Parts: sequence; structure tokens; C-alpha cells
Amino acid sequence: VLMGDKQADIRARLPADGLSSEEQVAALLNLATDPNILGRTFAGWEPWV
Repeated sequence: VLMGDKQADIRARLPADGLSSEEQVAALLNLATDPNILGRTFAGWEPWV
């Protein structure tokens, strides 16, 4: 889940280290918007704290 699918997720195609700032941002945005990960979020999570 964390690495993603090579066909759909940019984070799966990037190397494990030595990323530029732009690549890090792209990977984090991809991770934060992945429906597979969002669907596993704890049901009682309240982000408005």
C-alpha cells in the first residue's frame, strides 16, 4: 500500500532516496490523495482538532 502501484502512483516509480524537493512533494501529494490509503483511515478520525 505504501509504495503504491507502478502504473498509477508516482511514488512507486521514484527511487527510495535522493529525491529532489519537487519529487518529494509529488510523492507526498500522491500518498495523501490515494483512495486506497484514504479508505483505510480510522472511522473515528477527527481531523478538525
